[in-house]
Amino acid sequence: MTYQLTCPCGQTFVESSEDELVEHVEAHLSSVHGRAYPRAAILTMATVVPD
Repeated sequence: MTYQLTCPCGQTFVESSEDELVEHVEAHLSSVHGRAYPRAAILTMATVVPD
């Protein structure tokens, strides 16, 4: 499976695992927006794209 999330700023993340998605989104939120979200919130906002 592939996990996708698009930040309201336009940055799109496409990762092959939940862990990778959360890691990259957390880094983006921290460095670009100075924010943090819990893992569960990030995964709730993500879309699962079938292979």
